[in-house]
Amino acid sequence: MKNILITSLIAGSLISCKKNDNVDPLNSYQNIETINDPDVDVYEGGYFKKDYLIDVACYWKNGKQFSVSDQSQQSQVFDILVNNGNVYLAGEFNNKPCYWINNERFDITSQGNIMYGFVSRIYLDQGKLYLLGNLNLTNENNSRGFVWTKDGINSPEIKISDTREAYVLDWDFANNHFYVADYVNKVPGYGVDGWDNHTVVDDGLGHPNNICLNNQDIYLSGTKVVSNNEYTWGYWKNGGFSPINLPYLDGYISEMILSPTAQVYQVGNHNKSAQDLAQKAAYWLDGVQNDLVSGNDQSNATDIVLNGTNLYISGFLDGVQGGSGKISAGYWTSKNSWIGFNCPFPAIGTSIYLVKK
Repeated sequence: MKNILITSLIAGSLISCKKNDNVDPLNSYQNIETINDPDVDVYEGGYFKKDYLIDVACYWKNGKQFSVSDQSQQSQVFDILVNNGNVYLAGEFNNKPCYWINNERFDITSQGNIMYGFVSRIYLDQGKLYLLGNLNLTNENNSRGFVWTKDGINSPEIKISDTREAYVLDWDFANNHFYVADYVNKVPGYGVDGWDNHTVVDDGLGHPNNICLNNQDIYLSGTKVVSNNEYTWGYWKNGGFSPINLPYLDGYISEMILSPTAQVYQVGNHNKSAQDLAQKAAYWLDGVQNDLVSGNDQSNATDIVLNGTNLYISGFLDGVQGGSGKISAGYWTSKNSWIGFNCPFPAIGTSIYLVKK
């Protein structure tokens, strides 16, 4: 979720976030039930594993947990936004795409029977709701991307990519258009207002997960196949690829945002060592790695927002020092380091949103 907290916007600018040049080391633990951040209310979407068996969609507001599923079927939240006190969540219920407004669920339907899928992004603009996700129709093996819109007056509209294999996870908006990061037939690119106007950014294979816009520049974050099915993480800027040298060969980049000066922030994880394949949370600033505090086992960073000079990164720790050893949802900040939520079951934080107090 590209969440901006600024007092004014420059007309015509495509900036997606505030700059954070001086981030303190994030290396301490704090597990709390409620958060008293003096500047913002902190919302985090995700899910917990009820009785260690079934994923239950939920969100946290300042550390307090709110379930949005009846717990009868598996459900997960992948994105969150807040508007006029209403919480909007994107995700899946019973392996099918849906969204929630507060605790009311709305299932996504189409003319074709949806076999399974999920909503990865949610966006609200002047009363119009936008959803981005992926689905598989009955008797089809290929994943299709879809964009779903509802303006509050007319019936919802859904636009599904054609029968080519397509997979989409992120988008950005500018000048009344949306730009979708996708790969079609395993070739990285982006579409404008869907898939009809598609641009390929690389002559090789790859998979972009995220997209950010800055004036006329288009950034895509993801993986590029370099040789013999080996790949590297990094980002494309207007088609030129800048690799990130992840330590110990493997990792995952979950999200990317830009500063007003087009510094590139990416969050995700990498292997702890060549011998220990457990994942360690980190963020990268213009390709330079900064490790986040991790538990005894593994950790993962999933989303990032900036509020002035303070950095907020959602995710989870597994095996927290001094804790019970179970997976704990929460977030890192440059002010308070790790802040974990108290939950009786393992919990995963997937997305974060800030509301100015």
